[in-house]
Amino acid sequence: MAEENLEEHLVSDETPRYPDVIKRFRPDRLNSVEQEDHTVICRSKNGITLEITPVTADIFNLKYRTEADLQQEFSYAVDPGFNPSSVDFTVEKEAEYVEIRSRSLRCRIAREGMLVSFYNADGELICEDNRGY
Repeated sequence: MAEENLEEHLVSDETPRYPDVIKRFRPDRLNSVEQEDHTVICRSKNGITLEITPVTADIFNLKYRTEADLQQEFSYAVDPGFNPSSVDFTVEKEAEYVEIRSRSLRCRIAREGMLVSFYNADGELICEDNRGY
């Protein structure tokens, strides 16, 4: 497959090759933000959920789910034997975004499209979504 065709498949909502199997989901507008224990749950109007759990002050675990997803707990990034301690964090709701802060990391979720950006404690950008989930 030519490289330009591959890019077309990655950004489209459905591919012509497997329209019944592959579908891309993108959150629209952030609809609600809740905190349950040590997890912040962001829900979009079109039914996509983003769960953000500060695992340590330097590591945040992000999980995107659709309404049809099963609630299976699994991550390649976290050792199954790892037992995290409680992390102090705050949630700040602004007009354009929601920000989750630990002592060394900030995770910002844009209200439009639920794009995620990470900043260090000094507010310098570390990483940001290009297109989102």
